[in-house]
Amino acid sequence: MDTTPKHFLVEYGRRAYAFGLPWFVAEEDEPIRKQAVAFIRRSGGNFDLLGERKGEFPQYTIVSSQEGLKAGALAAASIVAEMMPPESWLYVAKIQDSFWITYGRDGRIMPEGDQIYADEEEAFRAFKALEPGSWKALNIPVEWKGRPLGDSEESDWSNSVETADLKDIFQKPTKSTVRLQALSSTGTILKALALVVLLGGVSFGAWHFLAPSPQGPTPEEQALQAQQLAELAQQEKDRIFAELDANKPWEQNPPAPSIIAVCLQTLRSLPISPAGYLYESAECTSGTVTASYQRGESHPGWLREWAKTHTDLQVDVDLETSNAFISTGWEQPPARGPETLSDYVEVARFLNESALLIDGEMSYTQPLEFTYEEYPDYVPLYGTSDITITTTQPEQWSLALERLPGIVINTVRRQADSLSYTLEGQFYVSNR
Repeated sequence: MDTTPKHFLVEYGRRAYAFGLPWFVAEEDEPIRKQAVAFIRRSGGNFDLLGERKGEFPQYTIVSSQEGLKAGALAAASIVAEMMPPESWLYVAKIQDSFWITYGRDGRIMPEGDQIYADEEEAFRAFKALEPGSWKALNIPVEWKGRPLGDSEESDWSNSVETADLKDIFQKPTKSTVRLQALSSTGTILKALALVVLLGGVSFGAWHFLAPSPQGPTPEEQALQAQQLAELAQQEKDRIFAELDANKPWEQNPPAPSIIAVCLQTLRSLPISPAGYLYESAECTSGTVTASYQRGESHPGWLREWAKTHTDLQVDVDLETSNAFISTGWEQPPARGPETLSDYVEVARFLNESALLIDGEMSYTQPLEFTYEEYPDYVPLYGTSDITITTTQPEQWSLALERLPGIVINTVRRQADSLSYTLEGQFYVSNR
């Protein structure tokens, strides 16, 4: 039986959860994405998905979609890290026929602290090797409650051990929950690294082709050889730079107004008070809108009956609180296609002026440029800034953003208590 750790993707409702990911600690004084790209470049791995854990304990995970994972999936280990005390935790759960072990200390998921085991006995041996008694919080599968930890045939679990239940994890994600995102620059990085090797091969072949006779080259022949080698090297360098320039992530995304429009329409189509439940908030991202509802004077059974007549919606009831989540899907608008970027000063000026005229709060970060150590003279084509807008007038902001190139909106949230919307995304600016 194959008992080696592996990645695992679980679909629950309209969300996907990823298990068995590698974790890395991020430096606090440098953008996480930049650190991840630098690591990928050094390792040469075929990674195209990135998950960023921001906040007090910055971390990241990088994986490949070729291993069955996908953009939009939630990192289950980050959800457990939010649930547990930051001092230390050890959490084991059964997933179908496999066992998942995740653990962390000092608020961070350990580098190997997110593992899947196909064989129960191997999982239990790995669990015992972690010295379960040394963790502040300990959760185990119900199947393990009667198993002895040592050589004794009797169980020696303490009464403080909690039973792991995956339904605790399959809840509405928070702002700090890690979500896998496509790392569009990875493929370009790997192509560039391959071209570096090719450049070396071309130069070596050119040298042998132009090699002087045994009598030795004349000064004129040496000059010609040097010129031809320099031309070959420049051609290969130009080719590499063209490959880097061809990476334009904003052109693969729909226009910001299109995403805002479809999100607003879908958010507003959800019921306000289904079967007596009270609408709290909703989030539109990655082709799905999920709304959370609080239970008032209603009963979960009423909501389940209501759901039978609304088959276009996915309804989930929280077993502990009886609160609920209602989800529905939406179709991604087409990509915007070719679009020329503006410079950062021009974009920033327009955004600041728009913020003076339109209700709400707007903030953005300084642009991040993806540089390459092996090409110190390459000037990046673009820089990327994160942008967040909270407003009661999302349509007005949509009209404003329509006038700017390079704007990408990934998430639209709606709050019932304030009747406000939050738009989150990035904007790309020209660096040349």
